[in-house]
Amino acid sequence: MKPPRRWIASIILLPLLVAFGCDDDGDDNPAGTGDTVAPSAVTDLVASDATENSIQLTWTATGDDTTTGTASQYDIRYAEAAITAGNWGSATAASGEPNPAAAGTEQTFTVAGLRGGTEYFFAMKTADEEPNWSGLSNVAVDTTLPSSLMLVASSGGRYAIIDPATGRDSVIVEPSGAYSENGTLWSFGYGCRRVYFRAKPAGSGTQAIWGCDAFDGSNPELLTDASQMNVEFLDGSPAEEKIAFQALGVDTYYPGRNIFVIDEDGTGLTQLTFDGEALEEPDGTDVTIDWAYMPLWSPDGTRIAFLARTLTTSKALHYDWVVMNADGSDKEVVSVYEGFVDARRSGWSHDGDFLFIHQLESGEWKIYALHVDTGTKTNITAAFGTDPAEPYYIVPSPQDDEIAFDRFMASATSLYMVDYTTAGTGLSASNEREIAYSNQYNVLSYDAPDWAPFYPED
Repeated sequence: MKPPRRWIASIILLPLLVAFGCDDDGDDNPAGTGDTVAPSAVTDLVASDATENSIQLTWTATGDDTTTGTASQYDIRYAEAAITAGNWGSATAASGEPNPAAAGTEQTFTVAGLRGGTEYFFAMKTADEEPNWSGLSNVAVDTTLPSSLMLVASSGGRYAIIDPATGRDSVIVEPSGAYSENGTLWSFGYGCRRVYFRAKPAGSGTQAIWGCDAFDGSNPELLTDASQMNVEFLDGSPAEEKIAFQALGVDTYYPGRNIFVIDEDGTGLTQLTFDGEALEEPDGTDVTIDWAYMPLWSPDGTRIAFLARTLTTSKALHYDWVVMNADGSDKEVVSVYEGFVDARRSGWSHDGDFLFIHQLESGEWKIYALHVDTGTKTNITAAFGTDPAEPYYIVPSPQDDEIAFDRFMASATSLYMVDYTTAGTGLSASNEREIAYSNQYNVLSYDAPDWAPFYPED
């Protein structure tokens, strides 16, 4: 029996429908045909318009099938060494790439989050909807501008302003002034115009805060009353003309060890913490502040972290990391440790998500990255090494994924740097390197570094 004619028509028509199906992507390949033609590789990738932490890429879109139609996605990667087909998988993947445009269209994309003063290599691949991937593009190269940030470090009673990219000193300064001991604990102020430091006034008094013009040490000025409080630590704000500091009250003045802020001209003294002030730890334990140490401005200047020695209702000692608003309000305990936490200088990551802290465990000092919102701590001690001595002051950059630090040595010391990367609530650090050498440029020793929040314009 012959099949009905309508069956014959359907059998003939079906392959025709498949053959002439809809072409949604404009690549002349009907949907559902199993496209096997890959886009052509980009051949005109250019890197340009570098800033301190970004580089712009420009290229011409190729297409879905070789050089026609519109592709579906890009994969753009970068590295600090030439990218090849062999090492493509280990290059860093950029995020936020644009969607491909029609073949022949010029496109641009800015890769951000780069390190200053660094040569970067860029390459890309293009894919269609299958996806079929193109070959590797040409490799484009550009170098970010030198970082505008600088370090100020103690240098045998003087201070050195250092380019962290090269380790070279911009200037070495010993401020003039009526103080009796060499200055210590240097800290840049907002805009890098002033440097603040701790020293005793000539004649009598305790340690006080002084300020001077950053690049020549001129216009020294006593900012706190050395007869009323003994300043132990200070930190210049990255966002306004203010200084946060830790001081021990003298006699009946400002009893206890607490945190204060002042304006950079010494006015506006405000106490932010108080003996006996009540706090609540994350598990609900009630504690009161016994002593408050080491205020640290967040990179945006809106918050201050500090280390508090606290007492439980049974008089047990805890060491709590606390974060508060810049005016002292909304104090929140973000980490609790019942052992000993040293008040060595610590600091915030540039995004404000982490605090880097010291902690003594089984007789050894550890360095942790503390995720502020969750309390998660990641041990990153190994990245710093302990040769020739353990790290002491650790000061994260307010702009980049870098930490500067000195080492706990009685003799001449150098400054060092490590890099870090974040992943959710965790963090890893690597690439320890020496950046400023002892006895380099007639400097005996570097220690107690601090970052400048901005480079001054000429």
